[in-house]
Amino acid sequence: MEWFLDTFINDITSGDLPVKLYVAGNDIPERFDDYEALGKVFIQGEVDDALEFVNSKSIMIVPLLSGGGMRVKIVEGMAMQKCIISTSLGAEGINFKNGHDILIANTRDEFYQAMQRCIKDEEFCIQLGKNARLLAEKEHDINLVTKNLIKFYKACCKE
Repeated sequence: MEWFLDTFINDITSGDLPVKLYVAGNDIPERFDDYEALGKVFIQGEVDDALEFVNSKSIMIVPLLSGGGMRVKIVEGMAMQKCIISTSLGAEGINFKNGHDILIANTRDEFYQAMQRCIKDEEFCIQLGKNARLLAEKEHDINLVTKNLIKFYKACCKE
């Protein structure tokens, strides 16, 4: 997140990206308050209801540059029909189609273009969210996941 803020703070505060950026999460360092002082950036810290927080925003940005495993927050955002912009690493483990279910951006230019597209084309942003919801229903529905897990365990026990 710090990379994202450092990279785009001037674009956000100058108005090149006409957005307000809300940052939520546990244990956000105090130095992030410096971004908030510049305007148009709001450091929320830990929120009482993460689903309500995400649902109240138009675009979900997940600029992960390190780590491993599937990002449950992205799947939750997809289930909430959010327009999501993330990195390849952030969307790792999700069977997405870039530009259809989620937007992938790995560089500053790609993030900028993705954000501009979502800001300027509300219909595209809405459709991306709808497609994301369909993908979440198809591949991450709790009943389907449970059924596949039971099937997997049964197959393992036979061997």
